Amino acid sequence: MLARQTENAHIASKNSRLTFDKEIAACFDAQYQDDISAINAFQRTYESEMDSVVATLEGNVSAAMPELDLSEYEVKVQLLVDAITINKQRIAAKIKEPTSIASLRRY
Repeated sequence: MLARQTENAHIASKNSRLTFDKEIAACFDAQYQDDISAINAFQRTYESEMDSVVATLEGNVSAAMPELDLSEYEVKVQLLVDAITINKQRIAAKIKEPTSIASLRRY
């Protein structure tokens, strides 16, 4: 009788541990999915906003007075475009490998 009670207690403990493990895993899975969704949302927003900024800056060139020397301005815009391109690549790499650490380049 005691052996049976001990066996039942062991089985109950094992089942409780399995349930606990599943609950913990589900929490981490949910957090992981939330993090992935946040990174994807950030990527969409970043690309949209930066594309809009670049379009405005490049549009300034075509709307400028012909006698203005815009060579320095164009160099700065190109530096910004290059930094944005690098950042887009870093964000894409973060999405591909979510456990990696990513930092964006400043302009």
